[in-house]
Parts: sequence; C-alpha cells; structure tokens
Amino acid sequence: QEEVRVPRVPHDPGRPTRKELLEHLPLHWPFRSWCRHCVRGRGVASPHKARTEDDREFGRGRIPTLSMDHCFLGSKDNDESAHENPFLVLYDNETEAIFAIAVSSKSTAKPWIVEYVKNIIHELGYGELKIAIKCDQAKELQELRRAVANSRTSPTVPLDAPVRESKANGAMEKAVRTWAGQFRSFKSHLEYELKSEIPLHYPVLQWMAWWSAGIFNRYAVRHH
Repeated sequence: QEEVRVPRVPHDPGRPTRKELLEHLPLHWPFRSWCRHCVRGRGVASPHKARTEDDREFGRGRIPTLSMDHCFLGSKDNDESAHENPFLVLYDNETEAIFAIAVSSKSTAKPWIVEYVKNIIHELGYGELKIAIKCDQAKELQELRRAVANSRTSPTVPLDAPVRESKANGAMEKAVRTWAGQFRSFKSHLEYELKSEIPLHYPVLQWMAWWSAGIFNRYAVRHH
C-alpha cells in the first residue's frame, strides 16, 4: 500500500477563521464581505465612511444638532408594506451617535416618543443646553420637533433640511444607511437561524432596531 505525505494547505484568505467568525457574528460590525448577512444587509461595501468636510462644517462653532428622519424597511415590491412599520432614526452631529426605535406609524408626536427623544437629549448631555433639531419638511417630523421643543426648558432651535438637497443633510442620510444596513444584517442572521422570515412588527425586531444603533455607538471606531 502506497503512502503519501499530507500537504499543509494554507488558510484561504477569502474565508474567515473560526476566531474571526466568533468575533464577528455577535455584532456584524464592521462589514465583512465573507459574511452572507453583511452582504444581504449592506451590499458589497461597508456603508460607513469618514465624515467629509461638508458633514463636519455644520458642527463647527455652533450648537449641538440632533437630526431625525423616518426609515422604512418594508418590501419595495409592495406599495402597502413599503411604508408600514416605520422607524425613527436620530443622529447627533457632535458625537456621531445614532439612535433608532420602531414606531407604529409616521405620527411620531405621541407622548412616549417625545419622552424618548428627550431622554436621548439628556443621555447626550444636552438636557440644560441650547440645541438645534433638524428634520425635513415631513409634517410628522415637524410636529415631533415642536412637541419636543415645547417640553424642554432650554432653547430648541428648529432647522429644516432643504428639499431634494441630500448634500445638505448628508451626515443624517449616511447615519440612516449605516443603521439600516446593520439592522438588515441582524435580521438576515436571525431569519437564517430560524429558517423563517420575521415580520417587521414583531417585538424582537423592534428591540433589534434599538440594538442595531447601540452596536454602532458602543463598538465602531470613529476616524475624524
């Protein structure tokens, strides 16, 4: 019987080691091209980029600004579901922190949502400071901004994002993309493990909206 020396096969650099898998799967951050859930959630490249001079300019020498917008993750193939189960996403221009919660409808001026935004403001250390809140022309966001401003004792300056000028609100749009990609990656991973699609209104996904932002705030390394 002939014998053979077993060759030492080097590790394929395109595949993760067990250590890399164990480190990556709990967070799905940063983006990894070998992770099917990162690719499904964020495409073929990481959504996080260094802030541009245009992104930084607004924060220089001015008051802290909290931007907010709605994000819809329903099916684009279905007009009814495309705008169901919206999420409210907040972005702080000073710390680059992202916050997100699931809201039952675009009517976001409900007392508990106003209280949530106020708690975020206090968490950021702005409770007693003059701040600005920036949003687009959507009636629901404007109502929420007024309700938050009326509930604060410190001044709140309203700022409107220009219509159809994404560059003027580029940092916020980038924050929404970053959060949405992280959320989709987690959702893809969970559905893969359960072998079942999870509707967006399920409580676990409402929790996941909060945690997807928390991952970024706690573990992402900012490069200014």
